[in-house]
Amino acid sequence: MDKSEIIKKIISELEKRLEPLDEEIKDNHEFAIKAPGAMESHSDTSKFQFSRLAANLQSDYDKISESIKLLKKIDINKKSNRIEEGSIIKIKEGDKILFNILLPSVGGGIIVSDGDIQITSISASSPLGKELIGKKEEDEVEIKLPSGIKSFTILEII
Repeated sequence: MDKSEIIKKIISELEKRLEPLDEEIKDNHEFAIKAPGAMESHSDTSKFQFSRLAANLQSDYDKISESIKLLKKIDINKKSNRIEEGSIIKIKEGDKILFNILLPSVGGGIIVSDGDIQITSISASSPLGKELIGKKEEDEVEIKLPSGIKSFTILEII
């Protein structure tokens, strides 16, 4: 399993998320500038709404950019006996074997392939990510999620 290639693929997917966000931020800033202000229309809040939307989109953009920077700093040669950001985790859930990679802050839900293996990203800030940090091989993990209780065994940390 080539950890370097997996991280490159995830970075590429995150970068794809930045492109439309950048356009939306620019559009909403422009709409906010053109929208009537409180002095022009006491009941029209579009200037405030467009400004707020642009700020929220900028926050999302910044989080993704920061995750990309952190992913680029991951030491792919480091072998840890505990799960940390950048760890690829082989788990057994029931009779299924799954692979996940733990990402910093954002980027959960990205699926990349390494040969026949699919690896799903998990954000370290998600409930599952928080539960996984610090666990080691052979640990049993049980976590209560909105979809129900999820139980699995950590088979390998790559």
